[in-house]
Order: sequence, then structure tokens, then C-alpha cells
Amino acid sequence: ALSFAGVPPLGGFMAKYLVFTAAIQANMSWLAIIGVLTSVLQVAYLLRLVNYMYAKEPKDETVIKEPKRMLVPIFILVAAIIILGVYPQIVFNLIDPVINQFPLIP
Repeated sequence: ALSFAGVPPLGGFMAKYLVFTAAIQANMSWLAIIGVLTSVLQVAYLLRLVNYMYAKEPKDETVIKEPKRMLVPIFILVAAIIILGVYPQIVFNLIDPVINQFPLIP
């Protein structure tokens, strides 16, 4: 929620700063103001959601049992993330011919 808010040490700050600065430089201050207002609304909604998820007590203690077959896609995706994180060259080799077709990218 704080990154969406554009808090300075987090990633969302630079993106919002650049967008709002570009809007002001293009004489669209109204657009920057709308962007700031929507950011405030977004933060209020997200903090309300986080509060609901973590601060409130559950109304009932229902235990949900999922079937074991629902874990298969999760394990497949986790394995893919680990493999691609350790060996990113797999993806680079696939996208390299496409990237080389663009003349502006060195």
C-alpha cells in the first residue's frame, strides 16, 4: 500500500514523481492534481483493506480444506519461478531474436 502511495524510499515514488512532473511541464496541472487525489483515494482503500485483513477478528473459525489437486498448479508455478530465477538465460535465449529485430535497441 505504501508503494502505491508513492512513499519516497519505495518503488512507486519515482514512477509517480515522473508522471506528475511530466504532466506539470506539459501545462496539465489539472491532470497532476487528479493523479494526486486518486493516489490518496487508492491509499485509503488499500489501508482499509489491509486493516480488514489483519486487524479484525474473524467472525467464525471455519476451517477450509482444499483438495490436494489444487496444489499441483501452485507447485508447477513455484518450480518455474525458481528455475527461471536461477537460469534466466532460458528466457533470454527465447526473446533475443525478437529484440534484435528492433533497430533502436542496441
